[in-house]
Amino acid sequence: IETAISDADMNPSQINEIVLMGGSSRIPLLRSMIGNFFGHHGGKICTEINPDEAEAYGATAYSAMLAGKKSADLDDLLILNITPYSLSLEVAG
Repeated sequence: IETAISDADMNPSQINEIVLMGGSSRIPLLRSMIGNFFGHHGGKICTEINPDEAEAYGATAYSAMLAGKKSADLDDLLILNITPYSLSLEVAG
């Protein structure tokens, strides 16, 4: 987590809410560890957002933008497709 935050040129106190995505987000120990890390800096895990719906909405909005669709709903959105090196993996082959 610290490396990803550093790669984003941020510090933990700049993060107010954390939305966990994917299957690992349902692991209680992981949720606890992340909650404890960000809790010391004022951040909290957002539980009001359904992670499956958020992921589906983001994918839908991103695909609409890539397809060149114009919509008032998309005007204020900025979606960056960035994966920091700290979250990436090397594939040999």
